[in-house]
Amino acid sequence: MEKILIIEDDELIRENMIELFTNEGYCVFSAENGKKGLEKAIQKIPDIIVSDIMMPEMDGFQVYKSIRSEPLLAVIPFIFLSALSDRLHIRSGMVLGADDYITKPFINTELLEAVKNRIAKSKVLKKTMEDLKLNLIRSVPHEFLTPLNAVLGFSRLLIDGCNDEEGLSKEDILDFGVFIHGAGRKLLRITQNYVLLTELMLNEQSSDLTHHLQPKI
Repeated sequence: MEKILIIEDDELIRENMIELFTNEGYCVFSAENGKKGLEKAIQKIPDIIVSDIMMPEMDGFQVYKSIRSEPLLAVIPFIFLSALSDRLHIRSGMVLGADDYITKPFINTELLEAVKNRIAKSKVLKKTMEDLKLNLIRSVPHEFLTPLNAVLGFSRLLIDGCNDEEGLSKEDILDFGVFIHGAGRKLLRITQNYVLLTELMLNEQSSDLTHHLQPKI
């Protein structure tokens, strides 16, 4: 059962939303101001937050910024709900990164549709993240083993050669150094690509980030 947190200082509107979402089968939590809403969010870790903007203690924008600074809450969908319908406030909310902005008075079906859509997108993102983690766990060992074995193998030859009575020629030392350096650069490239791939998946910006992947060295 998905959990919804409602942060709204108007008791009538708050109770109406609680009834609306409860009847739809959601688990609903509520708070009458921004400060209590932030505390409830940290305590309950909801699947989505619907918050008013003009509230005592903390306004909706302050709540949003605080939510996004908490690692466990940072990716939770956030919908602003406010009677402020002018473009300036709408733009301010969207610039912050809110997932949606709905003005009062709202139609129940409009709010329900917005919540359902955001929860559905959040589920897809979570599934994508889980798939990414699984793929990384499966592929990282194989990708790293080849260059790592090269580093270990040639460094071992270098160490053994230095301990040998006859020693190593400058040519041998140079060759071993070249092989180790090449394997190290390959490890660096693989690491950079995995970091960028993770950012790509988490930010859903594959078209923008793909060209940043490091070329083979």
